[in-house]
Amino acid sequence: MMEIVKNQDLAELVGIILGDESFFINKKVAELDIAFNLSENYYLNHVEDLLQRITQSNVNRKYEKGHRCIHLRICKREIVKNLLEVSLIKSGNKIRNKVTIPEWIWKDKKLLKSCLKGLFDTDGSLYRLTPHWPNLFQLSFKNNNEKLLIDVRKALIMLNITPSKVFGNRIVVTKREEINKYFKFIGTSNLKYSPVV
Repeated sequence: MMEIVKNQDLAELVGIILGDESFFINKKVAELDIAFNLSENYYLNHVEDLLQRITQSNVNRKYEKGHRCIHLRICKREIVKNLLEVSLIKSGNKIRNKVTIPEWIWKDKKLLKSCLKGLFDTDGSLYRLTPHWPNLFQLSFKNNNEKLLIDVRKALIMLNITPSKVFGNRIVVTKREEINKYFKFIGTSNLKYSPVV
């Protein structure tokens, strides 16, 4: 039976899974599916490499006809079940199940940083506060899972980064020094942040 090592690579992948994935398991099929926009080719390559290193398995690419979308898929039952157990714990609706950062990641700040990196690289954004404050930026994390939002906020505070309170379906980091701290100590693998980082 394949053992998945709980390290920083896996913690980053768990963040990606929490933010942007779907599991499908029944008696006949087991599948992990992560979707990307065609414009995210660099980040797709990064996640594909991450999946291959962690699972030591080939990752399938599926192009969605008529959409600017590519899917990374793993369909080996044992691997899918193991990834499910270290990330979401159980399959189903992530919001209804209130899935959040797993306990094993909270025990090590290096793992927590990697998990936040995966979460923000999938569900985060960085933008100028135009037109009123064009020289100011805001780092935002958006998700419809309130439990996950609360825990992402808690994790940022544990890492000495000051976020806003949860409002609606997001939290933000607005102070420039706090945003700089995020990218210095947590970082990113997604080129969507490169024009301003």
